[in-house]
Amino acid sequence: MSTTAMLKAADVASMLGISPRLVYALAMAGDLKAYKFGRAVRFDAEDVEAYRTSCRSVGTPATSAGATSSSAPLKVS
Repeated sequence: MSTTAMLKAADVASMLGISPRLVYALAMAGDLKAYKFGRAVRFDAEDVEAYRTSCRSVGTPATSAGATSSSAPLKVS
């Protein structure tokens, strides 16, 4: 844990481009490290960045949310 301020789920959601509910789900699943202070759940910015980095594939360019988008249509087989 770094010495910076801990982040709320809404802050993490904004950083990752996902909903706060998904942030909590990732924490419950153990995919995103979280810290409990009483009833409050907080996140370390370094852990959030590590999660974002782990979501990238080799050769995938980084985006603001750590994912890629594509306009190619899906083929149904």
